[in-house]
Amino acid sequence: GDLLMHLLLPVLFSIAACYTDLKTRKIKNYITYPLIFLGVFINTFLNGLKGFAMSITGILSIVILISIISITKLGGGDLKLAMGYGTFLTSKNHIMFIFFFLLFVLIGNIFLLIREKGFKNFISELKLEIKTLGFYKTSFNKVPGAPFLLGAYILTILFS
Repeated sequence: GDLLMHLLLPVLFSIAACYTDLKTRKIKNYITYPLIFLGVFINTFLNGLKGFAMSITGILSIVILISIISITKLGGGDLKLAMGYGTFLTSKNHIMFIFFFLLFVLIGNIFLLIREKGFKNFISELKLEIKTLGFYKTSFNKVPGAPFLLGAYILTILFS
């Protein structure tokens, strides 16, 4: 039952999020907010006050971790989707989730950039990105986050 709750519900929302993210480069609020509220509700329903606290901790730790690591240049929809996943995860899994997500985004960005602009341009963009600590608008923020968030979430569930 636990695996069903942790995988089935968020993944249903994720499919919709991936679709809109790939099609329009946006993840709609009508996908992210219900996921966040559902996670909080289910966790509270199953674990009482402890579950509620776990979900809120999930939201906050995702926001804090991602804010610190602004290198991902997440859009608002990505952040809200990550927060939704955070409500379903235990606090010890949040760092693993963020780690997998950042890894996927990094790898995805590298592949996309090389494919679009060639290796030499990729290297110059990378240098610029590092020199400006990610504050310069490079091509490193073109990757849709939803598929990577989904992959990171599934891996986190499987490894926990």
